[in-house]
Order: sequence, then C-alpha cells, then structure tokens
Amino acid sequence: MKALLIPFKNPVHAKSRLAGLLQADERRRLSWAMFEDVSRAVCAATGPDRVVLVSSFEPAIERARRLGWEVMVEQSQESESASIDWASRLLAECGFDTVVRLPADIPLVEPQDIDELISINLGSQGAVLVPSRDGTGTNAISRMPPD
Repeated sequence: MKALLIPFKNPVHAKSRLAGLLQADERRRLSWAMFEDVSRAVCAATGPDRVVLVSSFEPAIERARRLGWEVMVEQSQESESASIDWASRLLAECGFDTVVRLPADIPLVEPQDIDELISINLGSQGAVLVPSRDGTGTNAISRMPPD
C-alpha cells in the first residue's frame, strides 16, 4: 500500500525566509493558500491508497478530516523531518510499504505529478527524491520501506 504523507506546520512559523518581504499575517495567509492548492491537487489524484496529514495545527486537521484524509496529530513539532519520520514509522507498522512525502506548500503541483510519483515502483527498497527547480531543496520524497 502507498500513502501520501503531507506535513503541515503551524503557519505562524511558516515562510520565515520571506520575513524581509512579507508581514507575519501575509506569510500565514500565503502558507494557507499554498496548502489549499496542494489539497486540490491531492484530491484530484487517484494514485494514493491513503492520504495522511501530520500536524498539530487545528485548522489544517479539520480541513484534512473534511477532505476524508487520515490525520496524525502531533503533540509537538520539532522539525518537518522528525514529523515525517514519526508518521512514516507508524504507517510502516500499519502495513504501508511506500510513503511519499509531499510538502503542504509545494508550488504548482498537479494531480498527475502526484500520480506519477506514486506509480514509481521502487522494488524491494529505495527512494526517489524530487529536487526543487533551483536544486537547493527537495519537493517530494518517495521511500520504500517508509521508515
């Protein structure tokens, strides 16, 4: 089984690199708008067996539940990597063999992008990293096994 895992941190702390350009409320609204864009793409994708949000931010949790996604509620948020690792371990324990991490703020993602990434067969173990356009970050990661 393949799960699409979406981490969402509290938007109060989001987009801090834009602090010189945007006020805190603008960064919060941008973060939420990007989450809504990703949500639309995810809802139109057909590949994931399950969509899972990992977050402690109540509005995102409520939105995910309305969309029919599973939610893993964090007690605290150390880092995105810690959130992903924790959720991936739990998904592996539930029988998922592949987890695809998709950031909640990935720009311009389309449903077919998600389906194409989910459809990659990694064999018995492996990983696929989708680099950011500028090559300085990772836009998505598929891992088999999840942990």
